[in-house]
Amino acid sequence: SGPGGDNDFSTLQGSSSTVTSTVFVKGNTSYTPGYPGISAAATTTTWEGYATLRGDRPTGTTRPIFNMGDNVFQAGDIRNLIILTTSTSTYGAVSLNVDTNCIETKIINSSTTAGATALFLGGPSNVIGCEVVCYRGIGMGWGTGGGGPINAIGNYIHDCDVGIGVYLTWGTSTLMNNIICGC
Repeated sequence: SGPGGDNDFSTLQGSSSTVTSTVFVKGNTSYTPGYPGISAAATTTTWEGYATLRGDRPTGTTRPIFNMGDNVFQAGDIRNLIILTTSTSTYGAVSLNVDTNCIETKIINSSTTAGATALFLGGPSNVIGCEVVCYRGIGMGWGTGGGGPINAIGNYIHDCDVGIGVYLTWGTSTLMNNIICGC
């Protein structure tokens, strides 16, 4: 929060629709953004976590952790979330726009409100190798907007009331090699 603080993450992206940028987020620590969401202005933006060296593929607590408190991690125009952990206690924990890749990211929604969602996808997206937890609601869900399929491959969805909630009126989605337990 403040100059040079956690709120400055969103200022690291470009500000035009033609910019492509990558933000590497240092792991082994947690960040507490002080506003209700993280968004980027760039069309193609990647946020990738690392432990010691960029590209080292952190696991467990070596991933960077975004403690969102009661705020939604609203990814805006971020197109690739790779190897991050987000934790929140609000109704819709992580909300991704269309054409997003969520890869090897851990998403936890500890909300006590029934019907909460851990990961909400707004349209065609790929969710690959993620861990999703939502203690009082839907682990991964997508709605009727967006106009395209969701590919959920190799995810671990657990400790939810409902593992996957699909409310489609468009496209054909792929659910493959997912482990859904304790739901």
